[in-house]
Amino acid sequence: ARFGGVDVLVNAAGRIDAADAVRFRDIDPAAWEALFEVDVKGTFLMCRAVVPHMDARSGGAIVNFTSTFGNGVNQENMVNSCAVQYCAAKGAVRGFTMALARDLAPRIRVNAISPGAIEANWDDDWDIPAEHVEEAIAMTPLKRMGVPEEIAETVLFLASDGGGYITGQMVLADGGWTLTG
Repeated sequence: ARFGGVDVLVNAAGRIDAADAVRFRDIDPAAWEALFEVDVKGTFLMCRAVVPHMDARSGGAIVNFTSTFGNGVNQENMVNSCAVQYCAAKGAVRGFTMALARDLAPRIRVNAISPGAIEANWDDDWDIPAEHVEEAIAMTPLKRMGVPEEIAETVLFLASDGGGYITGQMVLADGGWTLTG
């Protein structure tokens, strides 16, 4: 009410936990459920909460966060692997984005952004060894990690009038990483 309504939703919440980056045989069903609760159900619930407000304003834009997934090549490297439950959750968000875009068109646009490896405190926050990060960078055609500002600018584009003719799409902001996987 204070700002006149809801124009944009950015669904950027996601679970980051070592329990989500394990081999299939080691998946804990409780971790699977927790991941889907945050990444998939959380995305659904936020969309459900804002769509009536966007309908009242005759439009809006939703940007969901998914991920590059399924194209990692080293199961021992959390940065460059394809952890089954993480991939399944992000795949669900992709499918949800496309279906929701069809359902809400033409008034509400729905897209997703799929960031690749982004600069962070990989070692301090997740105990990721430097050689694992270096391996992922070596596989990336741009030979570097992205920076948070690049992801924010991509989200702003998708939410802006400049992205007004884009819906149901997933924008890969991954430095070309998926090209090599």
